[in-house]
Amino acid sequence: MAEDVVKSSKIDKEVPLTVEEDKKYSETKAGQEKKDVTQERVSDEIETKVKFLEEEVQTLKQQLQEKEKNIEELKNENLRLKAEFSNYRVRIENLALKRAKDESKKIILSFLQLYDSFGRAISHIEEENSIENVKNGIKAVFEQFKAIIKNLGIEEINAVGTQFDPLYHEVFMVVEDEKHPPNTVVEEFEKGFKWNDEVIKPSRVKVAKAPTKKNKSNAN
Repeated sequence: MAEDVVKSSKIDKEVPLTVEEDKKYSETKAGQEKKDVTQERVSDEIETKVKFLEEEVQTLKQQLQEKEKNIEELKNENLRLKAEFSNYRVRIENLALKRAKDESKKIILSFLQLYDSFGRAISHIEEENSIENVKNGIKAVFEQFKAIIKNLGIEEINAVGTQFDPLYHEVFMVVEDEKHPPNTVVEEFEKGFKWNDEVIKPSRVKVAKAPTKKNKSNAN
């Protein structure tokens, strides 16, 4: 019985394939080989893409690290600039305070000189019997005072004989006047002053206006 099985097996192996079977076998084998090649190519492509993506991720990580480093540097630079600006502002404020203090000191010293001059003038008034000398002494002190305020940038406003200007003049009185054109300043009650071309005190003035017809007829 065993011998019959062996013989049968040998016979099966020796049986040649038909043309159709051989063709089918070849096609199956070729298809399997093609499938294997396709799978291998896809696998290679996937591996290449994965490698490319890994490299891309690594590049992006490096770029991100560089950006973070730049941001940190900019933050530090911003803090440094803020500190420098704060120090600069403090220096400027201190310098402005010092200059204001120095200017105030100059003004005070100028008026202290005027104070001394007034003191000497009063002493001379008590000693002098001549009214002329007293007048000259007062005039000298007044001229010194005018020089002080001029050095401070303070100027007198010329009023009498000019046209009334509300920027420079304050009306204290209005009078009918035939000798001057209307709105002419004919008298100054208080002197006006400018400081660096800015009016700090307007002149208080008397302004002329045209006489009424009734006053004209009375004058005739």
